[in-house]
Amino acid sequence: MGGRSKFEIRALMLKVASGGAKKTQIVYGAYLNFDIVKPHLSELLRTGRIEQRGNRYYTTQAGAEYVTHVEAIA
Repeated sequence: MGGRSKFEIRALMLKVASGGAKKTQIVYGAYLNFDIVKPHLSELLRTGRIEQRGNRYYTTQAGAEYVTHVEAIA
């Protein structure tokens, strides 16, 4: 039984946040739970692939490139 890789999870989170999304929208849109989203969101923020404005998250250009890369190798 194979699960999704951290790369696939992060790419899906970035896709959900492409137009701006609250954390709850990312959780449900990526079929995750809050405990799983938290470390991935922290890593995406740290690497500049997602940015937070108020209570919403937005995919950056670097994040969009990450999604393209992950989809190309999947």
